[in-house]
Amino acid sequence: MTKKTLLIIGFIFLFFFINYFPHLYGWIKTSPDKFFSGHVSWFDPWDINNYLAAIRWGQNTKHFLYENLFTTEITKPFPIYFIYTLTGIVLPSVNLALLYHGLSMITGPFLLWIIFRNILYFISNRTTAFFTLFLVCFGGGFGGLDISMTGLTFTGIWQKPHEIIALGLFLESLIGFTRLNNKTSVYKRWLLRVTLVISLILYPFKIINYAIITGSWILLSWRTSDRVTLIKEWLVSLVFSAIILFSYTNKFSQSGFFSLLLNRYEAVNFIDVLIGYGFIIPLLIIGFIINPRINKLQQWLIVWITTTLILTAFPFGWSRLYLSGLFFPLSLLTLIKLEILMKQQRLIMVIFVFILIPLSTYFIFYQRINAVNQTDNSWMYMSKKKQLGLKFIETQKADGVLANYILSNQVSKLTGKHVYLGHLIQTPKAEEKYEKLMRFYQKEMNDNEACMFLRGNKINIIVFEDSEIQKKYSQSCLSKQYENSEIVVFQVR
Repeated sequence: MTKKTLLIIGFIFLFFFINYFPHLYGWIKTSPDKFFSGHVSWFDPWDINNYLAAIRWGQNTKHFLYENLFTTEITKPFPIYFIYTLTGIVLPSVNLALLYHGLSMITGPFLLWIIFRNILYFISNRTTAFFTLFLVCFGGGFGGLDISMTGLTFTGIWQKPHEIIALGLFLESLIGFTRLNNKTSVYKRWLLRVTLVISLILYPFKIINYAIITGSWILLSWRTSDRVTLIKEWLVSLVFSAIILFSYTNKFSQSGFFSLLLNRYEAVNFIDVLIGYGFIIPLLIIGFIINPRINKLQQWLIVWITTTLILTAFPFGWSRLYLSGLFFPLSLLTLIKLEILMKQQRLIMVIFVFILIPLSTYFIFYQRINAVNQTDNSWMYMSKKKQLGLKFIETQKADGVLANYILSNQVSKLTGKHVYLGHLIQTPKAEEKYEKLMRFYQKEMNDNEACMFLRGNKINIIVFEDSEIQKKYSQSCLSKQYENSEIVVFQVR
């Protein structure tokens, strides 16, 4: 077996081990009295449960269009998370977690291929290209990878199949634009347009940085014979995408998922961004010092990076989401500028690329493994008795479940039923509903008010657990249907 083959096998093993082994470890370490949620998530388990619920929807209803299960309001179904609903339709009897992680492990190599393919477009040296691939896949910072900095590197992206696909298609359409010339076939042009549209359907806001970044390539190519071709393709792609996106977002705003459009993320702190990217920032600066010459492709990468950073500073509710995928051009430009150092100081580059820059990725892996031993983590493990209660709910014809937030977030994936409040972003008016939910469970509503609250919100099943059971909550409109030492299920009469 050659050294190159061993290197490829080692990389693939490390990729799957770091990203997906914690889920397997969590399942293996599940104690007999616990039920495993199906994932060991370091960042946003509530989102993973949402995607699992979409798979369950496909399995139960055989419908491609997904109805918002995180509200009891009557809503219109919509083709959102279609990769998950389709998976559920095709494989109706397979375990949800197996399907979800299987999708990640299939789509992950797809994105790896796109990344490496495009790295070779910029870098001809295979060793430098491999270093770049490793950096893109495992690179991190000094700890900026936290709840306030979604999408800073690829660490979280590898866990979400729809993001993997969206980012892969976006990178392909963006870099593919720079390959266009007068000889490019109509077929390839339409393929790029369709690729762009699919990626923008998942993340519509990226049409702005696509327009700016590809527009900059036109300016950089202004003196070439391809100028007219690029301008025409730029206009056609944007108009084609805009028409489809307008129709899509218009329908989206009328669906049960409109609250996603209203979500506002925290503004980006530029210092957090620098900290989040860590050692790669000083390395890039060093690269420009030792190799100041910049060719056309490098100029374009600089525009890509600066455009993205500028867009994150705008007061849009989604601004920080532009950071998703930025680690690719940043890593690419860094290794291009340090190619001389790669030849002269290989050991130093190995230490930076394989040890120092990925430190936060290694630390997150450690955190995920360590979290498995914390069996009191409600996002990861549920008692078997609570699971039995949810199995009972699954058998009931009635829909519309009220439970505490963490349990509600898991009810939909385990029962396929709608919940009053299950996701702080996807549930419409989530903050208002959370306050009402707390008032109900803290007995701040009188009998009549509580019954009106339940009926008015189409809630037919109420779940009490742990301390709530001890309060002996009893309304005239409630009828006990199931009980064990950890969970009680009532039905609204």
